[in-house]
Amino acid sequence: MKYILGGGIAGQIFGYFNQEYKILDSDKSQESSRFSLGPRYIEETVDTRILLKFLEESLASREVKIGYFDKEKYVSFSSSFRERYALRSRGRKASHTSLMNSSEERMRVFELSPADLFARLKKENRRRLVKGSVTKINIKRKTISLEKETPLRFSELVSTIPLDVLFNLCRKENTSLKRGWVTFAKIRESYFDMKDFEFVYCLGKPFYRISKHKGYLVAELRGQRDQKSLHLIFGEDLLDSEQRLSQILAGRSLKSFEGISLLGRYAQWDRSVKIEDVAASSCEKYLKRID
Repeated sequence: MKYILGGGIAGQIFGYFNQEYKILDSDKSQESSRFSLGPRYIEETVDTRILLKFLEESLASREVKIGYFDKEKYVSFSSSFRERYALRSRGRKASHTSLMNSSEERMRVFELSPADLFARLKKENRRRLVKGSVTKINIKRKTISLEKETPLRFSELVSTIPLDVLFNLCRKENTSLKRGWVTFAKIRESYFDMKDFEFVYCLGKPFYRISKHKGYLVAELRGQRDQKSLHLIFGEDLLDSEQRLSQILAGRSLKSFEGISLLGRYAQWDRSVKIEDVAASSCEKYLKRID
């Protein structure tokens, strides 16, 4: 039997294109947050168009404008801004071109949100979802252990869960992969003048990025911030907050591990991987199978 490890959006996309796989879903994906954790879009590419056409979803798209803010004013992008932003947001020098959305000022995205795409895919894949938390993976025996369930045998396994979590399930030592905490603050729209930008990269503010959503803004701060410290920053404009161990700080990116294929940003430990890349890889495997 072929399995996909992880029922988040990467696992759902791959599972939709490759229906010989069952999806191991623990229901603990980022899609279950109380509010949108920063800007979430589906960029318009050849592969995402194919995915939406298969699903018979609307291909309506729009342009998103991206801003850069420094010293209390909006500025144009520069290499100096990029370097200072990397230090501000990650505490280290910029090491990849995908930082700050590859420094673009505009991007074309579908009207369909990632959350709605996720819900639609989960509905389409519902007959192949296997509920339960994975407790161990035995690579030599090719078995997957679930809580209070008989171990599952696999012939092929695609992992879409974070690589450090996979290492732990496989009982492999992790000495290089490091993640950092991010605090997401939901705040009133009046707190920050977004002009006509949908998200803004910031220097000189307590937060390093801020994004516009329906009826509120979301500011992203490095590290774990408690309610007291957030209130000192945002005052009565603070509406809610969540924390995620979501920043990839160190470690080598991979495409496979011990015969297990890896798919997705955290699974491959590669900050440059987006939904569009997952769609491309999933579609490519599908086309090779039917060729």
